[in-house]
Amino acid sequence: MGAPEEERRLLGRDPESMGDEPYDDDDDDDGHRRPLPWRERALRKVPLASRRTVKMVLLVILVFVTFAGFLSALTSTVVSWPDKTPSKQPAKGYDPVTGLPIHTGPEAPSQPSDPSKPSQPGVPGHPTEPLPWNPQSMCAKNEHRFSTRVFNIAFEADKTLSVVQGVEAGEPGRGYQPHVQGSFVVRRQLSNASGPTIELEVVANDPALDVTVEWDSDAQHLDIKTPQRIEWNQSLRPCITVRATVWVPEDAHLRSIYLAALSMDVAVVDDLAITILEELSVETISGDVQFPPKLVPSYKLDSRNIVIHTVSGDIRGNWPLYDSLKLGSNSGDIAGEVEPQAVLDSRPLPAVLEVSSVSGDISIKEPIERAYQSAKPDTVIYPRDYITIIDTKSGTVRAWVAFSTAASITTVSGDITATILPVYNVSLMQGVPEPDLRTTTKSGNVAVSVLEPLWVEIGRTLSRDGKSPTANPNVPVDIPTNPVPVPQPRIPSIPTVPFIPIGSRDPYRSLPGRLGDLLGKRDATIAALDAPPMRHLKSSHSTISGQVKVRYPGSWEGTINAETISGKISVEGKGVRIESRTQWPKSVKASKGQASACHADIGSTSGDISVLVGEK
Repeated sequence: MGAPEEERRLLGRDPESMGDEPYDDDDDDDGHRRPLPWRERALRKVPLASRRTVKMVLLVILVFVTFAGFLSALTSTVVSWPDKTPSKQPAKGYDPVTGLPIHTGPEAPSQPSDPSKPSQPGVPGHPTEPLPWNPQSMCAKNEHRFSTRVFNIAFEADKTLSVVQGVEAGEPGRGYQPHVQGSFVVRRQLSNASGPTIELEVVANDPALDVTVEWDSDAQHLDIKTPQRIEWNQSLRPCITVRATVWVPEDAHLRSIYLAALSMDVAVVDDLAITILEELSVETISGDVQFPPKLVPSYKLDSRNIVIHTVSGDIRGNWPLYDSLKLGSNSGDIAGEVEPQAVLDSRPLPAVLEVSSVSGDISIKEPIERAYQSAKPDTVIYPRDYITIIDTKSGTVRAWVAFSTAASITTVSGDITATILPVYNVSLMQGVPEPDLRTTTKSGNVAVSVLEPLWVEIGRTLSRDGKSPTANPNVPVDIPTNPVPVPQPRIPSIPTVPFIPIGSRDPYRSLPGRLGDLLGKRDATIAALDAPPMRHLKSSHSTISGQVKVRYPGSWEGTINAETISGKISVEGKGVRIESRTQWPKSVKASKGQASACHADIGSTSGDISVLVGEK
């Protein structure tokens, strides 16, 4: 066949050792020893001391993992079951199941509430219901009631009243911070009560959670301070509920009222009847402010100036507009109705409505539709100078408002939907400066309906500084601006807003042409045949990426300038003439009637523009 050396080269060879140790046993025919299994070879490479070290490390890791699992289970058990369970004994006089007061006799059958009647007030010292204890899920369920404290007050025209809720100063930095809730309540007392008072009720889940009180009887100033922190060994939080009720006599008079709360709400009951000569001021941080939603005969809040501001709380209710009404919130919503009131003959100031928010929505409604339906609209929207300013940064605006000299509605990224009633003095026909109307947004849509003017006789009007009033919108009005820094919100995508006059129905359906057509010829402020054309208005409506839809009344006369870059422009109406049109940038100039009368600027960068004057 061949040489033995060649045959050996053709046969498979055993694996050769990569180590440097010779084989000890199991020699093959050529004298070579077979390799050991890989496990034995690996063990031989590792010294005995190193192998013991590895085993100890593995053992320590196993013990640590087991101990950590045990601690985790123990911790979850402690969280689920507090070391001190709440007392299972109910408070004396309360049902252990429902937690409600135990009645000695059968309850009277419930009767449907009459919206025209106010809620029945209680008697100081004997409230109709005790302060309820309804702790949140994060609060320990223990209940401890503290003695009610009563402070006598006097309601006189030269006195003031202030109630403030805060926290104690100088407390240690350690411990649990209590959760505080409750409300300030302002309501009427019964005529047979002993006298007006402030009634303070406190209930908490620990005896150490009482509030401290500082009362100045001369200044009628009450400070309510809750603990800043408390030593606490329960898993659920310490909680306090506070209620301070101001019992007001019927038809009371006071110079001013100031209510300020850190974490409590403020509520005004619809049985209140009071005259505040200077100002009613309400401020909260996280609490809501609630006024009666509707006017009832027993409710009367006569305050020439009302200021309400919250940081994160909502503002809701119905407010009178005498000389000044200012509603503001940083992140809360503002919604309610505003009732214009008659001017003060001895000091005829303009009626200033200012509503502002940073990120909350705004919905404000004046009785515009009721004025249209009334035979005497000047008894609904009183003849006086109206200034309206509404501003929000990232919220939407829905408004039904009146204005005389100036109106401004602005937002950054929200939509604007507004119905606006001009309340004009007949002296405007003699060529006084033009009223100004402006609606502005950056990325939202604009839908504005300007109604037929309400022509009235407006008497002498003073400005805030005692000088003669001006209709120039560039002259600042005595209205404080919002000191909160303006955020830079991310501009959301907002759907198209349909052009529908806001309200429960379209007011234009019942309008033959002008407001005077709806009025009785004898009782109307200005008879239908005598109502002049609307020739006094300087208006501007602008947005960047949204649509603009504007409707002016049929009596409007003047010039319209509409401009957009990539959108469409539509200007129509009976008697409207298109003066010129360009394609880049897209613009339309139109006029109706006396071209030099009113002036309207409508602009958008990428949105469509639609303008309608009267009917098509």
